[in-house]
Order: sequence, then C-alpha cells, then structure tokens
Amino acid sequence: MFTTEEFSILRSEEIYEAVKANIERKPTDIALDRRIPHASVVATQVKNLQKCRTKLPSYFAVQAIVPTLAYEQSSSEECALRKRLAGESVLDLTCGLGVDSFALAKRFKRVVTLERNEMVAAVARENFRRLGADNIEVVCSSAEEYLASCTEHFDWCFSDPDRRGEKGEKLVRLEDCSPDVVALMPTLQKIADRICIKCSPLFDVDEAFRLFGDCSVETVSLSGEAKEVNIYIDGSTPRLTAV
Repeated sequence: MFTTEEFSILRSEEIYEAVKANIERKPTDIALDRRIPHASVVATQVKNLQKCRTKLPSYFAVQAIVPTLAYEQSSSEECALRKRLAGESVLDLTCGLGVDSFALAKRFKRVVTLERNEMVAAVARENFRRLGADNIEVVCSSAEEYLASCTEHFDWCFSDPDRRGEKGEKLVRLEDCSPDVVALMPTLQKIADRICIKCSPLFDVDEAFRLFGDCSVETVSLSGEAKEVNIYIDGSTPRLTAV
C-alpha cells in the first residue's frame, strides 16, 4: 500500500494528467521517461489501470487510484453487480478497493462500508469521489469494533471476508477468515434484516448449509471460470443455484 507521500502525489492534478496522457503506453517506457514527473509512480498506475480496462471499466474510465494488491483481490464489476441485493441501506463489512460497495451504491440509497486500514480507506474515499458515488460513507474501523457500538439498522449486511492469514497464507475455513462472520452472526442478525456473504469459488457449498442452516447458495462463473460463491441468509427458501 502507499505511503502518505505517495498517496498525496497520486491525488495531485499533475499526476492525474500524466496518467491520462500516458494511459496507452507501455509502463516500462513510462518508467524510463525522464520528462514525466514521478515516472515510476505513473508507470505503476498506468499498468494497473490497463489491467482494469475489462475487469473494472468504471475505475478505468475515471482513472481511479488502484493499488496492485487491491486490484488482484478485488471482484470484477460484472460479478459485483450480479448480487441480488437492494433496498434503502446496506452495511459492507469489507471495503477494500470498494468494487462491491460501488455496485451496492447503485441499488441502495445509502451504503456504509468499513475498512480497517487507514490508507486503504483514504484511497476508497478518493475513488468514490472520482466515481461520483456520493451515497457511500467509508468508516475506518474493523467490523468487530463497528458492530460493538452500532445502533443503526440496515436492510442488508454484506461481507467478503479476507481469506489471507497473517503470513499471507490462504485460509479455507470461513471461521478463520476476517471478519469471522460465523462468530458475528448473532450480532449481524440484530442489525440487518438480511445478510450476504461472498466466499471463494473453491468454497464447499455444503459448509454453507452446515454453518447457517436455512440459506441460499449461489455459485457464480464468468466466461466459463468460477469466480465466487455467495451465501444469502434472507429468509428465502433454501436452494443451490449456479449462474
């Protein structure tokens, strides 16, 4: 993730224009171009934005600030928009780059999204500003801290738990991910009418029914590739679907 200084550079009009002017060039050529201010920073952003062209077209269109790791871990906009959530208000426990929050903002009047890392939260706020998503509030807090003092009620609660361990290892059990939505479920059901949990495409769907009982499970593929498994705890008839 960026330092405060790097983030300040990326927010500047000078760098915004430099990225715009060089968006179709090879990043390696940009990095070696002495005419470009902060050439290495511009090169990295151009590289990440070029990757975003198909996966995150809205982010590409507004030249969002895209950290490398955040891009690699983000949903595609197409998958994010597929989720069957809508209403007045939604709480997103796991902001990250904010792709799911941005999709939710198209279907809810108000989105509250949580991000425990201050710099990631700052990047998300800047990107939502560029995207014109003024109905999203980014709160710098862990899910556990926010829920402990939450007095508001939401139509939906959404979570895409972090599936990386402290050493970067991949986690399989939902209870080991962060936040632990299994442990938090009693609290989540008090503050939200319905809950959606996004899981890895490798998630065992039988685990969803074991952990949550009466829920619906939806496996999502895009262009023939499995992308995610969504669990809906919303009072609907339990079922397993593939889309």
